[in-house]
Amino acid sequence: MTIPVLTRLKEDSAQGSSGELVFRADATAEIGNGHVMRCLALAQGWQDRGRATRFLCASIPERLEEALVAQGFPVTHLPLSPGGPPDADAVVEQAKTSDWVVVDGDAFSAEYLLRLQAGHSRIMLIDDYGQRKNLSANVILNQNLNANAQLYPSTIAGTQLLLGTKYLLLRREFRARSQKTDFPTVARHILVTLGGTDPDNLSMRIANTARLEPGKFLVTIATTSANPYLAQLQEFCGGMPSPATLLVDAPNMAEVMANSDIAIIASGGTLWELLYLGCPILSYSRNQAQARLLQDLALSGAVADMGAAQAFDGTALVSRIEKLASSPLQRQSMSDAGARIVDGRGVDCVIEYLLQA
Repeated sequence: MTIPVLTRLKEDSAQGSSGELVFRADATAEIGNGHVMRCLALAQGWQDRGRATRFLCASIPERLEEALVAQGFPVTHLPLSPGGPPDADAVVEQAKTSDWVVVDGDAFSAEYLLRLQAGHSRIMLIDDYGQRKNLSANVILNQNLNANAQLYPSTIAGTQLLLGTKYLLLRREFRARSQKTDFPTVARHILVTLGGTDPDNLSMRIANTARLEPGKFLVTIATTSANPYLAQLQEFCGGMPSPATLLVDAPNMAEVMANSDIAIIASGGTLWELLYLGCPILSYSRNQAQARLLQDLALSGAVADMGAAQAFDGTALVSRIEKLASSPLQRQSMSDAGARIVDGRGVDCVIEYLLQA
């Protein structure tokens, strides 16, 4: 029997449960901000239900931590090695009275999860690749298009699998917006956003390519202060005339994406946000898992697969931009395909499960 959310809240309160969700995730220049950002989406949904959340991080950029705290999500620093047994013991200690511990990151091994579950009865792992074996977790969430049970053949008895884009975690600023409906005859506004850190420094090469014909496209580069190439980007965008508008730590990324005609990205969490908003996407991949995902999305008509970031081809990019920019019907078709894949209700679906489990 499904227990209504408000009833469940009252029951938990009467039983002395804290109702708290604790997240264990990190953000660095190497792994980017994506693990923390999708945890933030779930934290916002939990907060909207009147419940508390906390983040436990061994590594997190100062600006990202400030953003979490400003939204009411305290951050506790773990000074121990990420993924090691002492780290797990510290998480268990910090999460004594929490309802759930949510772990997001590839550094956390099956042994780490086993140690966590020995000290806390309710663990959810957010996973992308299914590469860890003998997983010990109550719930495994894989929100990717190609997620399936065959990726998890050796989980413990009773593990619940939440698989597919039905469970996509979108932050509230995206969920509050509707899908794009405006497709100009000729697209001009191009967004270039390669994640929070852009380790390949692809942003500048893409922006240079997209401005081959001065004045034809209005290029916006969105990045964060954690980008190790930020100074180069600032110098590049400060030229006269400016080749691109640079946004750093933009607080209104949902609006920026919604107002873009075409987005050029490198997979990651941004991919799902753009699909939901209905912005046509040209995407590069940074690893084999992303490459397989983009191939599937390209077959669905939602994304143009630009291949590996390491094999960037400026001529090929110009060709794809020009073709897509001159075809409003193709852009609308891509937008519609994206909306069919991401419906924006994933946060609610995950929370409903956690509340009822």
